[in-house]
Amino acid sequence: MWLEGGTEQRARGASKARAPWLAFVCCLFLLPIAQALGAGLTDIEGLQISLLEDANGDLSIDDVSAPPIQDRFVAATREALNVGFTSSVWWVRLTVTNESDASAQRFLRQTYPLIDYLDVYARTESGEWLEYATGDRREFSSRPVAHRDFIFPLTISPRSERVVYLRYESQGPIDISLSLENGPDLLGALSREQLAYGIYFGCVVM
Repeated sequence: MWLEGGTEQRARGASKARAPWLAFVCCLFLLPIAQALGAGLTDIEGLQISLLEDANGDLSIDDVSAPPIQDRFVAATREALNVGFTSSVWWVRLTVTNESDASAQRFLRQTYPLIDYLDVYARTESGEWLEYATGDRREFSSRPVAHRDFIFPLTISPRSERVVYLRYESQGPIDISLSLENGPDLLGALSREQLAYGIYFGCVVM
């Protein structure tokens, strides 16, 4: 009887000892899945993106959108968008095109959220600037969409294109990670991310 009881105790102890390790192993397997699903929108395909370095940080939207400074923008590569640590301000210029016969609602998303100050300027049909001033060091309420990433709604008129400027300033690394999605695609991507994070953190709790 004593031997049987000792065996049962050792088995229960071994089971308890394995439980944290099983949860840890599950997390290791699920973390890449969560990262992959969460990064599904970080893609510049379909966007014409140009970069401008503002070493002194004193250029305004009127400066960068008019000659001669607007001619200093250079076409961006995927590698160039990962600026890293810098004391400069970086400007991004991109063109959003709507080739349909109806107005289009698009959402411009910056998926790396640790940008101290992020300003977005989109010129309206009247020639004025629609401006969003947000960033990690500004109030969360400054974000046009309440999300950990920066999401900016844009309306493009039929058969037209819209030029958008973004101003990046940060004491940490600057990673320009942009995507442009319509409403249903964005909603689907956000739903997949929430599912992935739910699975991951569920394993952590387990």
